[in-house]
Amino acid sequence: GGGRGGGDAGPVQAEEQPFGEEEEQEGLPPVEASLHDYSELVVQLGYVVLFSGAFPLVGALALANNVLELRLDAYKLLKLRQRGPLRGAQDIGTFQPIMDILSTASIMTNCAIIGFVSNGLYFYFPNTTPLQRVWITVLCENALLLAKAILDSCVDFAMEEERRAYKMKCFQRTKLLTQVDYLHPRGRPQLYTTETGAAEYKQDR
Repeated sequence: GGGRGGGDAGPVQAEEQPFGEEEEQEGLPPVEASLHDYSELVVQLGYVVLFSGAFPLVGALALANNVLELRLDAYKLLKLRQRGPLRGAQDIGTFQPIMDILSTASIMTNCAIIGFVSNGLYFYFPNTTPLQRVWITVLCENALLLAKAILDSCVDFAMEEERRAYKMKCFQRTKLLTQVDYLHPRGRPQLYTTETGAAEYKQDR
C-alpha cells in the first residue's frame, strides 16, 4: 500500500494581536493644557460683546465658528491625543472675573456706539437734541447695568445654596470620621479575630 505523503509544514506565523486602547493611547502625544482654549474663547467673547453694536452679524459668525471648532476639538481629543488626566476644579479661575469685566464694559461700549456713533437713536427719536441724546444713552446704560447686577445676584444666590449643601456634607463627613476615631482611636491596640477564631489585640499601622 502506498504511504501517506506530505511535506513538512512551514513555520506557523503568529497572528498579530490588535492593539488595545492603552497601547494606542501610549503612542499619541499628550493633551495640551486648556489655557490656550480658554484664552481663545475669552478673546472671541470680547469681540462679540464689545463690538456687536457696530457689526451685529459678529454673533452669528462666532456661533458658526464655535460649532465647527467643537467638532474639530472633539476629534482631536478623541483620536489624536492621549486621554487627559482627571483634574477637579472649583470654577474657571481668573477667566471668570475677566468675562465679568468684559460683560460690564460691553454695556458701556454698545450704548456709546448706538447713542453717539450710529444713527439708530435718531431713527427712533428724530427730534432729540444732543443733550437729550446724552441723557437717553446714560439712562439706557444705567438700566442695563442695573439689570446685570440683578442677574448676578440671582446667580450668586443659587451658588450660595450649593455652597451651603457642600458645607453640610463636609460637616457630616467630619462628624462621621470623629465618631469612627472615637470608637477606634488611632495609636491604640485594636481587637482583631485571628484565622482560628481567637481574639487578639494588634497595633494599627
